[in-house]
Amino acid sequence: LDCGTKESTEVSCEASGCCWRPSSQSGPWCFHKAPSPGVCEQPAPAVRNCTRTPEDRLCHCSTPSTEPTTYIDNVIANSVTKSPSTWKPKLAFEVVDSFGNPVKPANEVTITVQIAGGEKVNVKKCKTNKKGKCRVKLPKMNNNVDSVTISFVRATAVDAHIVYDGSSNVEYPQGCILFSTGCPTFTILAPTEHMVVHKSIGVANDLVSMK
Repeated sequence: LDCGTKESTEVSCEASGCCWRPSSQSGPWCFHKAPSPGVCEQPAPAVRNCTRTPEDRLCHCSTPSTEPTTYIDNVIANSVTKSPSTWKPKLAFEVVDSFGNPVKPANEVTITVQIAGGEKVNVKKCKTNKKGKCRVKLPKMNNNVDSVTISFVRATAVDAHIVYDGSSNVEYPQGCILFSTGCPTFTILAPTEHMVVHKSIGVANDLVSMK
């Protein structure tokens, strides 16, 4: 039985009291432990994504694409002081495939983002390495610039059959998905002596704010 929504992660699935079992076969990854009153009927094998409205507890299911997908599973963002007058934002994406595994070198993914800081706007690209990590080389900023804003442009894979699925991207603590309509950007703040520098976006972070 489906449990949760198509954006569910292993953590959110198990937190709701359901079972999580990634599978290469058709069927739900997040499912109820056993049938119970008011719960959806067993979905057809090809159906994986299912959401339920709290009012009627009905399943509204959709059949996922048969094409392989890729998405951003984590974001690592921080900033460091480079000189008395400059600082540098740092950014990396961890990209995975449909089964949550780091994308392989043969399926290299290129992510393009826009960086806005002060009066400057830059477009930068990064390519995934053998561990699925995509490091974006961001420019130095003068100390009169207190932050940079990152927005998504595109993501493409070497294999044209692999589709970027932004709806599966990492979820912010407040439940908003990275680069979704609700959270289209995030901001990396300039470092100060009071800020923690090395934390990922998935946890509370003094250096990163989401919009």
